Amino acid sequence: MAFTPTNYIYENVLKRFQTLLRTEFSGSFPIYIGEEYKKQRNSHIRIFINEINNLDSKEKSIVNQIDLSINVYLNIKSSDAQSKLKIADVTNRVEQMLFENKLDSNKLYYDGRVEEVIMDSKDDEEVFVDNLRVSRINYSVKIPLKYNTYGFFTTSDSKNFLTSSNDRFLVLN
Repeated sequence: MAFTPTNYIYENVLKRFQTLLRTEFSGSFPIYIGEEYKKQRNSHIRIFINEINNLDSKEKSIVNQIDLSINVYLNIKSSDAQSKLKIADVTNRVEQMLFENKLDSNKLYYDGRVEEVIMDSKDDEEVFVDNLRVSRINYSVKIPLKYNTYGFFTTSDSKNFLTSSNDRFLVLN
């Protein structure tokens, strides 16, 4: 698989937060990465990307800001006060975990911050689920992408490429 910003974000940001949340909740919540809502037991957490913005582009580096949404879903039939207390408790735990991990120790991302928390707001398929409580945490992180430029390709015959610095590359499929 080629190394792209999308692969980088999936492997180093989304999977990282999925692992952190699984550790925080000790496997009591299914946690998945996906654009669409899908029911997973009575309670689950979904992580997905809202937007990717280029903040700074320089020679050999790019800084992107990733706006994530971490949705907490609780499907409970208890009283309204109890269900609100439960969703607030789980949301606070997620916020605390995000606060403690706003900077990755391996410098994969930095400057993580909770932008907004929205309670009891349903979208799309979520409106058709009875007794569903939803909490949306909008979170942003910055990721640095560093790369090397080897030269511009001047000629090719679809297998062999010649760069402007006369380096030869062979592409294997």
